[in-house]
Amino acid sequence: MLPLEYLIGTYNPIGRPYIFGDPAQWNPLQVEIVMGVANAKYNEFVDATGYVARLVRSGLITKQDGVDTLHEAALYNNLYNEYGRDEIQSVIAAAFESEVAR
Repeated sequence: MLPLEYLIGTYNPIGRPYIFGDPAQWNPLQVEIVMGVANAKYNEFVDATGYVARLVRSGLITKQDGVDTLHEAALYNNLYNEYGRDEIQSVIAAAFESEVAR
């Protein structure tokens, strides 16, 4: 990712038909929106792993069911292809480890 000083630009929808065309010309709002949307699925998945781990800890579901559900969610949302199997599995493992430590 480019440093923020390279991303600050001028918002001019009339003069630029492709507002998000050149990242070097983005203003801070454009950077925030684009990066927020790009990371939304991953961040939601991380939140979901914590939620599922709490369900397991409380005894409402089994650990196997929780892990299977998270695996299916990652497959359905293409997270394995976008972030890699190791990253997604480490997110799942970290959620269950943090729940055990509590």
